[in-house]
Amino acid sequence: MLSDIYGGSVNQKMYLRLTRSNTFLITGMNLALVLQLLMETEPLSIERLKIIVEESREALMLVEFQTTGTEEKDFFGDNK
Repeated sequence: MLSDIYGGSVNQKMYLRLTRSNTFLITGMNLALVLQLLMETEPLSIERLKIIVEESREALMLVEFQTTGTEEKDFFGDNK
């Protein structure tokens, strides 16, 4: 199961389901995590889930605009 915020209302309700066998809860999800889980073809173990969670963390980054100092045109033809 996936939830957005640890300790949030959805997360609290899902937490109660963890008594079921082979049931896992991952919180703080992002798109990289969801896509990687969807692409898995084998049953997921706790070890594999830990790897996937770590890999999805690595996909989280701040992208900053960097200028080259030269004028360029963007996709729509406007000057930057």
